[in-house]
Amino acid sequence: DRKNNNQRMDIATEITRHEPDRLIEARVSAAEGFTGEVRYELESADNKQTRLTYKANYKFQHWLAKLLEPVISRSAQQKLEEDLRRLKQQVEAS
Repeated sequence: DRKNNNQRMDIATEITRHEPDRLIEARVSAAEGFTGEVRYELESADNKQTRLTYKANYKFQHWLAKLLEPVISRSAQQKLEEDLRRLKQQVEAS
């Protein structure tokens, strides 16, 4: 990952709720020092489109990560937006 010094980050994920074609909720954690909860929800939108809503709440264990949380969160948001743009392009191309 470019935003993590090109280092791989393994994130453990436990699905806590799943409604096919509509909703996934999960708990996530990484040895690098964070835990969190995420939610992905698909909703029908106008013009035969689908809207993805993403919500997340993360907690950082390491004191330095806690201190840098605003910077880390901003960087993670940018990475998420890039990933979702690529996903959208792939879905629309298929």
